Amino acid sequence: MNKIALILIVGILLRILIAASTYHPDLQTFNLAGQIVASGHVLDIYDYLQNLPDSHEWKNLALFNYPPAIYIFHGSFNFIFSSIFYLWQVNYFLMDVITNYGNINFNLHLLLLKIPYLIFDLLAAFFIIKLFDNKKDKLIAFGLWMFNPINLYATYMMGQFDIIPTSLMVLALVFASKNKLPTAAFFLGFGIAFKVFPIFLLPIFILMTNRWLDRAKIGLIAFIPYLISVVPFISSSGFRTNALFADQGSKSLYSTLAVSGGERIFLFPLFLLAFYLILLKKGVNKEVLNSKSLIAFLLFFIFTHFHPQWLLWITPFLIICLVREKTKNLIQILILLISYLISLFFFESSLTVNLFAPLLPFLKNLPGIWEILNINIDINYSRSITQTIFAAASLYLIYIHFPSKDAKD
Repeated sequence: MNKIALILIVGILLRILIAASTYHPDLQTFNLAGQIVASGHVLDIYDYLQNLPDSHEWKNLALFNYPPAIYIFHGSFNFIFSSIFYLWQVNYFLMDVITNYGNINFNLHLLLLKIPYLIFDLLAAFFIIKLFDNKKDKLIAFGLWMFNPINLYATYMMGQFDIIPTSLMVLALVFASKNKLPTAAFFLGFGIAFKVFPIFLLPIFILMTNRWLDRAKIGLIAFIPYLISVVPFISSSGFRTNALFADQGSKSLYSTLAVSGGERIFLFPLFLLAFYLILLKKGVNKEVLNSKSLIAFLLFFIFTHFHPQWLLWITPFLIICLVREKTKNLIQILILLISYLISLFFFESSLTVNLFAPLLPFLKNLPGIWEILNINIDINYSRSITQTIFAAASLYLIYIHFPSKDAKD
């Protein structure tokens, strides 16, 4: 058995164990959406709950505020598991989660909800190794992906779907590195259909060509998959209110610089636009594609109060840097990751100690780690410290990879 096969088997087994042993409340929304879509309510999913009678137990259970692609994804697998394989566990525990901790069928329920992500997770692993020519580099990159804690945490503990657009973004990166920009733009657009963040790479892809007509073509291609996925839902008031203009999209605008009593400069768009203008002047080639992509995302994370699962977006870029640069920037990347892991303990306990309650039911009622340790801590101040450390490491990485005349990854 070769080393990649061994890493693959161990990685899959680890994912199955974690997926079946952990639960975060957000998973309930995807479970409910899957049931609704699988029952035939596809185009009206955003209005379905609000049209239920006030006495219905589902009425105030969830809010569907993501693009339709993810709900169709869960609906498809819900239909396969419930209607084709007759696995009753996929839907049985929706309303009564906590009281079923310790029930082996509930662990199977959790596995059924999360295991579809494994498809895109494994694809991302194989997409990443396509970016390397050396067999040793391929093996290291594959191992780093299969055992990186951010992916295991976000995808299999929290049950979040960021792995899907992340995988599609990496595939787009592979095609862009081969100068197949229209294909790269298409898969990038496919990722945008699930979550908007891959759009940060679009200007970088566009600037890899010099002709404005080609640039316009790449931009148009990228938006086609997104438009196809959302146009059927435009008539839905629930979609327009909760998903098309979701509040989460404004988080990157919180960081501002006041220039008068009522006028402010938005810092993240300021620095991101300035970065793109620098790239417009200096150009982008496939040799510096990864480092410039990383910079765009680091600017986002510096100026945004981000959700824990969002750090998965930059994990592929960090892995590529680690493999190509060896230990050159290892300390700074470790600082970035450690500050992120510490910050998790300044969120609600559902993101830490309560996650493993399906495996150890006594954990379900435990408060946060600071209450357990009887430490009176200023959460906002402490979170600000970790964000500052994270931002400092990010700024260093931006400095190292900033465009220069002879920039290389």
